[in-house]
Amino acid sequence: MGKVKLLINAGTAFSASSPFQYTMCWDNKYGHTGHCKEHQYLYRLQENWDMCINPEERSGNTNEKRIDRLLSGKTPKPEILTVDSQYIKNLWTEEEVSEFFHSEMHIDKYIKYYLKHWENIKHDYQSVADFSNQNGLLTKKFLLQIKDQILNYFDVKVTIIARDPIRRAYSQWNRYVNKNPKQSLDFINWDTYPNYSSIYKNHSSVWGKDNVRLVVMEELDNPITQKQELSHLSNFLNYDIVKVHENVYYPNMGSNYPKHKYLEDQYSDTHDLDQIMYELCVQKRRDIYIEFQKTFGYVPNEWGKYEKTMALDKRRV
Repeated sequence: MGKVKLLINAGTAFSASSPFQYTMCWDNKYGHTGHCKEHQYLYRLQENWDMCINPEERSGNTNEKRIDRLLSGKTPKPEILTVDSQYIKNLWTEEEVSEFFHSEMHIDKYIKYYLKHWENIKHDYQSVADFSNQNGLLTKKFLLQIKDQILNYFDVKVTIIARDPIRRAYSQWNRYVNKNPKQSLDFINWDTYPNYSSIYKNHSSVWGKDNVRLVVMEELDNPITQKQELSHLSNFLNYDIVKVHENVYYPNMGSNYPKHKYLEDQYSDTHDLDQIMYELCVQKRRDIYIEFQKTFGYVPNEWGKYEKTMALDKRRV
């Protein structure tokens, strides 16, 4: 019997990772993420963020509260990707769930979790999947430490969903920092931008370049380039990916973004990014685009260019 396929999505947050999860795990039924989209297990293991065993200790732990919320089944996700899914409900004992989510962490438990999950989904899916955005923060050193153990059981494929770094950072800024439109100019000096090149290099140096694929959000969603991107993704996975899920971030409509069911976590652009500020940011952080060019040989056509709000029906098939 061959190894189980494991799809690791290495971020990034605010780049439509939720629609990408739905594309892969719901619309096309390639991989299934288990109890939740983002348990952050590998990143917490890397940072030695052991889950507290004592329930009293857990009560004050922010990450524990988040895990408990995800396991409650009350998150705004399609049922097939929650604990109420036919692939989860009544198939796990409380002890098995606790061992993975609420006990001392170890790579063996990560492996054990996904091997068991595979037995529950293998008749309907091609792969198990880990869509924790923090997978993009895993270092080469850590990945090398777990590589052999992972590859003993899994064939690993890694995807990285990327978005124009200025627009991605602005969405994050609006979610966590910006509560007042007058503060928006401060964004120019904000320095939390994803390094797509580093994410790609870390993972490809460990899993191999043939097993890592960058997916540009704008190219996946733009009707002009979508067919080609789906073809590339299908070839990469050796499985037909034929449908792309709705995405709040594309086309860019600023604070007039559409409201799509199960995508409430994308509702972050409460203030518009105007053209002057966008172009100032592009000038200031030109290094991001240059680094991307060096690594991937090009810069996506829609990156670094301000685009006014356009009607949804003009951009989407």
